Amino acid sequence: MIESFDKLHNPPFVVESPAEQRVPFVFNSPHSGRHYPQGLLNNARLDDVQIRRSEDVMVDRLFEAMPRMGAP
Repeated sequence: MIESFDKLHNPPFVVESPAEQRVPFVFNSPHSGRHYPQGLLNNARLDDVQIRRSEDVMVDRLFEAMPRMGAP
């Protein structure tokens, strides 16, 4: 099931900054979203399954430790 989009609780993107940047890298995963605005779904050429297949599944979860390691 595709979750609904709510800008307050599910913003389009989030930048997680470290307390202190200690490494010269920025980790980014622009295709790992799981929240789709209904307007996008209504106008998409892909169905729900195809949209989910186009994601970089869980890459955002792989990167979630990076701010603790000193990288945004």
